[in-house]
Amino acid sequence: MVSCLFVSMALPLLLDRGEIRWAPGWIFNSCSGSTTCVIKKFTYFTYSSSSFLSILLNGMFQVVMAREEHQQDSGLLSQASRYMILSFFGQQLGLVRLVAVSAQNGLIFHIVIAAQLLMYTFLPLMSVGMVQRRLELVERGFGQPLGSGIVAKTRWGVLSVMLVIDGYMSYSIFRGVELQPWVSRVFYSLLAVTNLVVAIVVIVGLAQVCAAAEPGRLRTGSYAQAEAIWSRALLRQLCVALVLPCFISAAFFLAEAFYGQSAGPSLAYTILSASDQTLSPPLESMCLFFICGFFQPEHPELCLKKQNNLSNSSTSQILDADASKPSGQQSSASSWNQTVQSLSARSLQVEELLEFFGRLGPRQDASGAVAVMPSYDPWRSTTNDVVRGAIVPLSRAGNCGLAYACLPGARALTSTALPDCMVSHTWSALFLDLVAAIVADALKLNEYGKVAQRLVAPGGVQELLQEVRCKSCQRYWICAFCVNQHSGICNGFGSEPTPGSDQHSRWDAGRRDTVSGDVFRLCSCSEPKYFDGPLCEMDKFDGMMGLLQHRQPNLRHLVAVDRRFELFSRAWCVAELVQSYLSNLPQTVLLLSNRALDVQAEDLETYNRLATLTVLECKASREEDRLQILAKIPDVHEFGVQLQAVIFGSRGLLRRALAGFDRVDAAARAARRAASAAAASEGP
Repeated sequence: MVSCLFVSMALPLLLDRGEIRWAPGWIFNSCSGSTTCVIKKFTYFTYSSSSFLSILLNGMFQVVMAREEHQQDSGLLSQASRYMILSFFGQQLGLVRLVAVSAQNGLIFHIVIAAQLLMYTFLPLMSVGMVQRRLELVERGFGQPLGSGIVAKTRWGVLSVMLVIDGYMSYSIFRGVELQPWVSRVFYSLLAVTNLVVAIVVIVGLAQVCAAAEPGRLRTGSYAQAEAIWSRALLRQLCVALVLPCFISAAFFLAEAFYGQSAGPSLAYTILSASDQTLSPPLESMCLFFICGFFQPEHPELCLKKQNNLSNSSTSQILDADASKPSGQQSSASSWNQTVQSLSARSLQVEELLEFFGRLGPRQDASGAVAVMPSYDPWRSTTNDVVRGAIVPLSRAGNCGLAYACLPGARALTSTALPDCMVSHTWSALFLDLVAAIVADALKLNEYGKVAQRLVAPGGVQELLQEVRCKSCQRYWICAFCVNQHSGICNGFGSEPTPGSDQHSRWDAGRRDTVSGDVFRLCSCSEPKYFDGPLCEMDKFDGMMGLLQHRQPNLRHLVAVDRRFELFSRAWCVAELVQSYLSNLPQTVLLLSNRALDVQAEDLETYNRLATLTVLECKASREEDRLQILAKIPDVHEFGVQLQAVIFGSRGLLRRALAGFDRVDAAARAARRAASAAAASEGP
């Protein structure tokens, strides 16, 4: 492009009245008093400078696209780059036209004129196509049509008419027939009307999105309201960036359509025509850089209520005080405290987890250990299957039962080290995903998909065992292994819901092996069962986390997100996430793949489900547990706002996975969430 520019700039200086020679005076000095010469000077400098600017802008787009955060730019930057290239060659045609005039070559002049007609037919409509693409991004994020279809139909309809006019004008030029004034007026009027129609469609469509993100309908001071304010500010800027080029182009086209030319060349008309052809590219570029992140408001970061910090601190102090008291002098809450202390002292090493995983299925691993749970299938068996089919039988001790992490001889008993990391996961997900996420965390990986593939490969477990042994030893608190299942669920499946209901379907699925379809065998141990109260081990997450934070300064929270994102719909998991977030516990999220929520993905159902998630829609294995969790939440709507911050906030769980989303799409999705939150708060 640079070579082409210099050649095109040099040609007018080498041609003077049809002779090839170095004649800079033709441009600069020889006809300074002539209107025609002034027009040629202006045209030369205008197209040369604009060509330089097009090259510079195209280079900037290429540099920005090479940056990691713009690898997936949804076509905005690449489309703009093509626009700059086409604009550059249009400006080169303007310089070549000067050569044709100087050489007094009618054929070259006519060819260049025809090429310019086509170029400046496609360029304005390509600009309209860029507006259409940006509007499509807003539509995809908002989930409703906003007029991009109308823009597309208008664009293609006008293009077909314009091509007919171009053909007629080119034919007339080649035949030497003088064009009627109405032809150019129709040409420019069509372009002007097209830009005005597109501008109106954009204004109406984005006004609909801004109305959905009305902050006044949301709770004052909430994260949803702050995000709605951010969304409206960005969408208003987007509206200006989209309609400004349309209005300016329409003004130029209307001026050219109705400008009354006098006989002979007109400097005013030349300035008007050249401005239309050279100002649009820098204006489009300025608006595009504006859209892609420059000079835009920062995404909101709220300091949500840390209402549980004090309670966690006081809890840990009470627990420590109770532990130091002699038997018989402990407080009335000693049973509750003892349960919390017992839970917090349990943990599992990654090696233990891998050795357990290697025993599952109808085989023996390299250590010769007896295989358990012959029905295990890594691609089908859930954590619930493994708990019922392997953990419960293996943790039976005589007529009683223990947590798997407390079994005699277990490696967990060889050290009094507290867990380094608490794990949140859902039992309805693949057990393979849980193990892979924990192993990936121990290996300091940022996704677990490849680890899952290695786990099921022959010899993969042993290879991973060797790798994790080379890393620093970490201990994990996993409810499936660290909660005594014999003091809760081992001998039953809970009360049967009404047949035919969704709850009954989930209940029935939970009592059957996913692979074989058989109902799990119940445990006949005599271990007392507790589903609530001080001796229950299934509802002490808050207190246990407070105690561990007090005793283990480096405690982390690992969120093992399953491949179907069901974790965010489980009531216990949601409660753990928000509690950890409000307590400033460092959170690590691991997905099967960090591209799971990529904006380029065709299926955005997962994102849309998470964007409108509330705790009221979450599920639990027992309805009593769900109601108990809801009862502990003082303000359900505020809790929902905090949940959205946990997932989508600037320090939320999915902040890295969402980094590839462009801000236009993010603003539209924020507006959609705001509308959903407002509808939920207003009720039916």
